Amino acid sequence: MKRQWKKWKYKQLTYFFVSILIVFVLIKIPMVHALMHELSRAGYVGAFVGGMLYVSALTSALGALLLLAMLESVEIMELSILAGVGGLVGDLILFRYIRSGIHAELTHIYNRVGGKGITRTFKRTPVLNWIVPIIGMIIIASPFPDEIGISMLGFSQIKTVHFAVVALILDIVGVYALLHITSQI
Repeated sequence: MKRQWKKWKYKQLTYFFVSILIVFVLIKIPMVHALMHELSRAGYVGAFVGGMLYVSALTSALGALLLLAMLESVEIMELSILAGVGGLVGDLILFRYIRSGIHAELTHIYNRVGGKGITRTFKRTPVLNWIVPIIGMIIIASPFPDEIGISMLGFSQIKTVHFAVVALILDIVGVYALLHITSQI
């Protein structure tokens, strides 16, 4: 079994799908719901954790609910900044994960299903080289999970420092927009 695992090309993708299954199991546990309730009363730490949860597809609903519950006890701008910093930490984890192992695995799959034609299109159409990162930024700022936007920025060869600055601003704006719009409803 160990030998097969060492030869397996898609370790990072396997870890990703196993983590999805684990989250689905954890969501069913009442203790996790109690933990979320306690975090909503935890002030700044809860805002930071809520921001981290808000950026991932697996936990975005939990993060949004946590942040909305905290809106009653923490001022909206403070909550947005703290959640934005938490979101930045979550985004950097995802960014490093995408840049490390999973990028190579996805590239291998991409090339096997005919991705070279898409790559040629990008090379022939320079305007796509700056449109894709802009679309990625819009996705990061939106309530949609950040993985797709981070992938778009990660594949565009943006430096980690530049990504961190952009992600922080977009996370703060995105969380503020979510909280402001939902508080008006």
